[in-house]
Amino acid sequence: MCHGNGVLGFVLDATSGEDPGLLRSTPPADLTQQVTDISSSHYPTDPSHHSNESEQHDTLNTTPNSMEATPEDPVVFDPLSSTVISELCGAWFKVYHPWFPILHQPSMREALETSPNIEYSSRYLVIKAIVAVTIHHCQSCPSTAEQRQQWSATLRNTVVMESMSQVSLQSVQALLILSNLDYGEGNTSRFWNLLALCKRMNTHLGLCELATNQGSNINHTSTVPPRMLPLPNTIIDREERVRAYWMTEVLDSMSTIGAGWNLGILSPTPNSVLPCSDSLWAFPEHIINVWSFGHFKYSSAFSLCIILVANEFWSVHNFLQKSFDMSISEERLQWQSEAQRIDERLTNWREEFVAAVFRLINAEFAQEERAEMDPNIVLTNCILNSAIIVLFQQRAPYPEEVECTVEPWAYATNRCVYACENIAAKVRRVHDDELLISNPHLILSIFIAARFYIVYAKTLNADVPSNLHSLAYALHICGKRWPLARRYETVIRTAVVEHRASVLMSSLPLQFYDLRYSTLNIDDALRVWVENLLPDLALGESAAVESA
Repeated sequence: MCHGNGVLGFVLDATSGEDPGLLRSTPPADLTQQVTDISSSHYPTDPSHHSNESEQHDTLNTTPNSMEATPEDPVVFDPLSSTVISELCGAWFKVYHPWFPILHQPSMREALETSPNIEYSSRYLVIKAIVAVTIHHCQSCPSTAEQRQQWSATLRNTVVMESMSQVSLQSVQALLILSNLDYGEGNTSRFWNLLALCKRMNTHLGLCELATNQGSNINHTSTVPPRMLPLPNTIIDREERVRAYWMTEVLDSMSTIGAGWNLGILSPTPNSVLPCSDSLWAFPEHIINVWSFGHFKYSSAFSLCIILVANEFWSVHNFLQKSFDMSISEERLQWQSEAQRIDERLTNWREEFVAAVFRLINAEFAQEERAEMDPNIVLTNCILNSAIIVLFQQRAPYPEEVECTVEPWAYATNRCVYACENIAAKVRRVHDDELLISNPHLILSIFIAARFYIVYAKTLNADVPSNLHSLAYALHICGKRWPLARRYETVIRTAVVEHRASVLMSSLPLQFYDLRYSTLNIDDALRVWVENLLPDLALGESAAVESA
């Protein structure tokens, strides 16, 4: 590896003389009724976002009234017809590919155009996975959102079973694509199960050797044990294998930050093969064949994300798995010293990251506006800051009702506040239409920052900060596509409604206010709480897409 408001229970009182940028909360008489009622209300426009309602409508509103199927006029719809496949593959490369670039678009287009029977194509399994994820975007689908949800679930299960029956690159790609569906729906157990399958298949296929050892031990003796494996047939096959491997590792590490129990995280590997540049990856194979990939340290925004998650996050994961007795002065000081060293390393990487982004923009996207808002650059920025919060939040102050066994550490508190401000500032610059189709893994970073803001403000007996509004608004927009964001929005909305109430009187799980628990550690408790409060949220939440 190369080194290196009705809707949230927010009361904006314009006549009270208070700062309109602050969010004030009032405990309701009936929390469940209030939370349910505001789910159908109109979310106020955040002036810091450049909303374009017509673009949002065109992006995800896939059930025009004129196309609704009725019992009197049944419509036979085949989600795997050539027309639908062509439409949804186009949707995949337009909406998902910018932040999930594991497929070669020209090769996929060629397969669709030249295969007389697409079901016999080697990419058919991947195509079915794409349809399962993107069917909500289908403009030609004369059905309800509930029906599309059923088709998506059926295709998802079919693809998983077929992938398990064959160890191939296409199986890994299909499972990785489906993982977006499971994570976005908030089903982390199924998501991690898919990643476990991908990691095992990557091992069988030798993708680790190809990416970390440049394939030096495949069919050859080397410093590591040799393996008898078929080498990639083409340069596109090789690049897709490299991308599939790194996407698996990135998703695994990124999704478990703060868990403290992921012992399978890959340790940093020097001189690894990173994905090629985005501009080169957009060319057809015959052009790439005459181009030298070279060894680029910062060849793409995806590569920058890989470097952060695969290299720098390893230190965070490793540290959080250690045991410290904070009641013992020596161990507490050791914890502080190690945490500060990791923080300094992340700070140094941030400076290198900023410089690399400018070089990348000048080299690849000099003519593009807002190139710094590339979805993988935004994601890298936000998960870097969320890692800092996860690293230090347990040493920040707690509300007085939460038992505290150790004094807060001012350095930790300041670093968490700084990271929250960075996330809020970055998210505020993301347009609504971009949030509507954003990477579901961005949602966790937004919620981690929002949760810290709420707990910290409650500890200080202060109003929740204005930055929380931007974070909550972002969750609301993301929730029009991803149920996980709707779940987290409900939690934040409720916490603000109850902000002036005692923690012991809160309807939320007490662990929400105890920062010794990472967000991942309380995720199941929050899921159960939301499902009990709003049962419809547990039914796939297809209505979210229909109303978007």
